[in-house]
Amino acid sequence: MSVEPKKVRRGKGRPTDLAEGELRSRITSEAARIFADMGYSGASIQDIVDAAGTTKPMVYYYFQNKEGLYREIFRTYHEWVTEKQGEIAEDKTLSTQEKLVRLVDTHFEAVRVSPNRARFMFAAHFGPRSEMPAVKDEDHEDVFFGTIVALAAEGVERGDLEGDPFLIAQALLGQIMIHLTFHISGPRPIPLTDGAAERVVDQLLSGVGS
Repeated sequence: MSVEPKKVRRGKGRPTDLAEGELRSRITSEAARIFADMGYSGASIQDIVDAAGTTKPMVYYYFQNKEGLYREIFRTYHEWVTEKQGEIAEDKTLSTQEKLVRLVDTHFEAVRVSPNRARFMFAAHFGPRSEMPAVKDEDHEDVFFGTIVALAAEGVERGDLEGDPFLIAQALLGQIMIHLTFHISGPRPIPLTDGAAERVVDQLLSGVGS
């Protein structure tokens, strides 16, 4: 017995599902760039509308207001990174070193693919708190660092790493943040090429002693 799919009636002027996804993505992409360049208080919905080639009603339809748009960019970035990290952590075919390399490259890939979103996240985390909404994404932020600690603990248990997993995770995250900071805002950007993640992990594993 076949059931006819229910036809969804769209309001006049509503985009198709494909166009809707494209428009939503364009709005968040342009908003990330504008928030990063101008700050939260300096950016206006009109700025975002003009850059995205849409209308204010469409922005309000998707995100309700400017703060809702800001929070959505923040949340979806964390969601993407933590999902990628989870896939790496669960892959039983990878060695500890391979997992660490892929984890580092996940963060580098995020910057390569969407530098404006990365600049937005830096501003959101490290910019003046008075100039932006208070955002907290506990569901993803705790997993974000927790996954790195878990990978380090797994490496210690396998005998691939030595030391405190928490400190190992801090050292790795520190290298990630240094590379991203210099790539995004440094006077001499560190190139995040395909081999950059391997070099970071190799240095971590070999240490700096003679």
